[in-house]
Amino acid sequence: MLKKREGQGEEEVMRADLVVACDGIGSFARRALLGPDPGRGGGVATAVDAPRGNEAAEWLEKTGWAAYRAWAPVDKIKADPELKELVEKHECNCWVGHDGLVMTYMVKNSKILNMVLSHRDDVDTSYWTLAQYKDEIGEMFDDWDPRLKRLLDARDDRVQNWPIYQAKTLPRWTSERGRFVLIGDAAHAMSFYLSMGVSMAVEDAAGLVECLKLLEQRGLPGDSAETNGETGLGFAMKLFEKVRKSRAQLVRDASLHAGNVLQMPPGREREQRDRNLRDGGESAAAESEAQGQKKLFTEGTAYGIADRRIRDWCYGYDVVEEVRREWVQTTA
Repeated sequence: MLKKREGQGEEEVMRADLVVACDGIGSFARRALLGPDPGRGGGVATAVDAPRGNEAAEWLEKTGWAAYRAWAPVDKIKADPELKELVEKHECNCWVGHDGLVMTYMVKNSKILNMVLSHRDDVDTSYWTLAQYKDEIGEMFDDWDPRLKRLLDARDDRVQNWPIYQAKTLPRWTSERGRFVLIGDAAHAMSFYLSMGVSMAVEDAAGLVECLKLLEQRGLPGDSAETNGETGLGFAMKLFEKVRKSRAQLVRDASLHAGNVLQMPPGREREQRDRNLRDGGESAAAESEAQGQKKLFTEGTAYGIADRRIRDWCYGYDVVEEVRREWVQTTA
C-alpha cells in the first residue's frame, strides 16, 4: 500500500498481511482488484451523477430509481396541529404510490425530520434550481395525502437528488492469495428499500473476524506450520467470500424488489400487496409456500420489513454460525 500525505509531497509504503477494503459505493479498491468493468455501457453511471466520478462508476448499475433528500426542523412540525403526531414517537412514516414513495424518520437527536422521496430515475437534475425542485416535488405529490403535502411545504428549501445504484454481481471479492478483500458497499452496494446496507457491512465484519479467528485457532487439516500462512489466509478469504457473496446478492435483489413492490402501479398485484400490508403478511403465506423462499424475497407481493418472514430473514441471520458451519463442512 502507498500512503501519501496530501500537499506535503511525502509518501510512505505500508505493508500488511491482509488489506480489508471498505471504501464505499464509489470504491477505488474495487477497480484496483477487478480492473476495468468489461460490461460497462448503457445504464451505468456517468461522470455527472456517479458516486465519486466516472472511474468509480465501474462495476455499478442503475436501479431505475432515484431519491430526493430533504429535511425539516422537528420543532416546526410539532408546532403544526395537523402534523405533530408524525413526530410524537421515534418511528418511521411511509406513504406509497405509483412510481413514488415518501419515507420520513427523525435524526440528529430527534431535532431533524429526514425525508426520502423515491421516484423514477428519468430526469437529469444536475443543473436544477431550488425553484425547479420545488415545482417538481409539488407536482409529483399533488394528489397524495394532504398531510404529506403540508409536510413537504414545511421542509427546508435545500434538496438533493440521488440516483440509486447497486453493485453488479462481482466476479470475486478477494485476491487470489487472499491478501486483499472487499467488504461493505465496495462489494455489494444496494438500494435502501430494505434498510439493510449498514447491516450487511456489520455482517461482513463479523464474518471476516470469525474466518480469521478459526484460521488462527484451528489452522488447516494437513497443513504444516510453514505452509499455514498465506495458503491459510487464501483459504479463509475464499470461505468468507463463499458465505457472504450469495447472501449479499440475494439481499441486494430483495432490496430492489421491495422498492418495486412499494411503488407498484394500480392493479391486482397492488391489491394483493395492500392485503399483505394490512394483515402483516398472512395473505402471502400461501403464495410463499408455492413460490419458495427465494421467490418470496425477490418476486412475491409481500413487502420486506412489514412481513415477519422477510424481516426475520433480514435481521435474524447469524453470520458467525454460518461461517462456522461452512468451515466444518469444508475442512471435514
